[in-house]
Amino acid sequence: MTITTATVYVVLLAAADLAALVLKVIAHQIGYHEVPNNTFLCKGDVFVQVVSCYANWTLVLICFERFLAVCYPLKRNAYFTTKKAIVIAVLLGVTLCLCLLYGFINMDKIDSGHCDYPEYAKTYWYWITAIIYFFLPFILLSIFTGLIIVSLRRQRKAREAISAATQTMTSQARMEQTMCIMMVCAAIVFLILTLPTCIYHLIEPWVNIDEDNVQQRSKNYYAFCV
Repeated sequence: MTITTATVYVVLLAAADLAALVLKVIAHQIGYHEVPNNTFLCKGDVFVQVVSCYANWTLVLICFERFLAVCYPLKRNAYFTTKKAIVIAVLLGVTLCLCLLYGFINMDKIDSGHCDYPEYAKTYWYWITAIIYFFLPFILLSIFTGLIIVSLRRQRKAREAISAATQTMTSQARMEQTMCIMMVCAAIVFLILTLPTCIYHLIEPWVNIDEDNVQQRSKNYYAFCV
């Protein structure tokens, strides 16, 4: 079996999603069993954010690769070799770590016993993490997914215009098309599930959350752990 860039990214996405789910379950169980917070556990929350961000951005990377494969196949072959795909994946992880390094340094246990950032950093860091985590991947996925769908429709109409004798697709072409459809479906599911979280993060700074209200606190915690 030939290992393509799409194969590398799909495997990487599966690994990142699995790691994010496992880490979130561990974090949930730590909170559920009321394990006392300390500096190590607080900074571990930022590590969970990094892994989750990496999973989101890996999906963006896959959609970008699929976009080039569908719309600009020659450029895709030039820019996306297997070795380059691995290098890009590593650089993506390093970039996300650097982007969230400030949060890792400043996240700590506060007087109330909860993990939080210093007061002077809460406002702008809230928007920085929201942009990296939700908004920017959402926007890029929306653009790439829309362009892929339009291009696939054009290609389908072009094939229908060709005679039956010449429209036979090779196994490689069929695999590429299947991969595109699968990634488009994954991107659409991501967009649908992420949209409520994006809306919540837009309105949350102007909504007063009563920390003594268990229902409101649970909704807030759930929105930030999605």
